[in-house]
Amino acid sequence: MVAGLALLDDFHDIMESTVELLLVGLGGGSLATFWHRFYKRMKIEAVELDPMIVEVAQKFFGLRESPRLKIVISDGLSYTKALAQNGIRRHVIVFDINSSDLASGLNGPPQAFLTPGFLQCVHDMLYPSGLLMINFTCRNQELREDIFNTLKSVFSSVYASSIPEELNEIVYALPKGRINPLDIKPESSHLPRIITGNLRVLHDVLQLEGKADDVPRLLRKLDSLKLI
Repeated sequence: MVAGLALLDDFHDIMESTVELLLVGLGGGSLATFWHRFYKRMKIEAVELDPMIVEVAQKFFGLRESPRLKIVISDGLSYTKALAQNGIRRHVIVFDINSSDLASGLNGPPQAFLTPGFLQCVHDMLYPSGLLMINFTCRNQELREDIFNTLKSVFSSVYASSIPEELNEIVYALPKGRINPLDIKPESSHLPRIITGNLRVLHDVLQLEGKADDVPRLLRKLDSLKLI
């Protein structure tokens, strides 16, 4: 998901100011910790329902709060709606949550996060230059297509990138009002130059922070990006 930041509109201006990110689903806290450590201008709000998960992340995985990393123990659905109702906006919103209803074939996120009403709420929270990222796993092809159709009815464009040897894929949804379209054709096998340039900026930050080993992996993360 780190590479997904390259899809932000006005990328350079945003990265040079403050990137405001809402992360729903904490897990071990590795994603929040990574962003916090390597992208110094990023302000992260991580929402997790289970306080035990937060405790484990803090005790065993080095998760620490700071003025730039706030941990909220709350229901992600309700919390996001409350932010939207109060007119709060974010550059990036991330859903990284598993579903407990595996019978439907949807492993994550839960169906409630993918309804037209809630997605419209999320859309309206995003700045026009912003981005919704979803760690998406669905074993039911018909349901997957229905969800993608719902996303496309709310957002201006929807993209997905597969993860080699994994069932899940990362879905990227761009809000309406975006100034610069990505212009990725369905049949294209190459990323637009603007995205590869943005990836280079992300990779340069990692190198400066002594994380050079992650650079090749980062640059390959969007290789499979396709317009839905």
